[in-house]
Amino acid sequence: MNPLPPMSVAKFGGTSVGTLDAMQRSADVIEQNPHTRLVVISACAGVTNHLVALAQGVNDPQARQDKLAAITAIHQAILTQLPACQDTQVAVDHWHHAMTGACKHRGLYPQLGVNGCVGRLW
Repeated sequence: MNPLPPMSVAKFGGTSVGTLDAMQRSADVIEQNPHTRLVVISACAGVTNHLVALAQGVNDPQARQDKLAAITAIHQAILTQLPACQDTQVAVDHWHHAMTGACKHRGLYPQLGVNGCVGRLW
């Protein structure tokens, strides 16, 4: 029986993907470990708290808009540091529009597939 080769799964979220610099440090960690076979990335710092609040039901329409604007701002702050990528900007704008609509009409959960900026971001 052949033993399996060493394998590592790297998971990053929160502050480790909260800024472009943090993402670059995470990428360095991945590159320095030749056994990394799978990389999992979850929400940027602050996003999960806003999503949980929305999921629990924010009744005030302005408060919902503020939560969505905060999520968008977190991602926009990272996008502004990237080389120009129109597809990614369009995807974020589409997501924000879709989520705003979903919050207005509770029970609708639009799905968004992002087909932009394939390649290394750092």
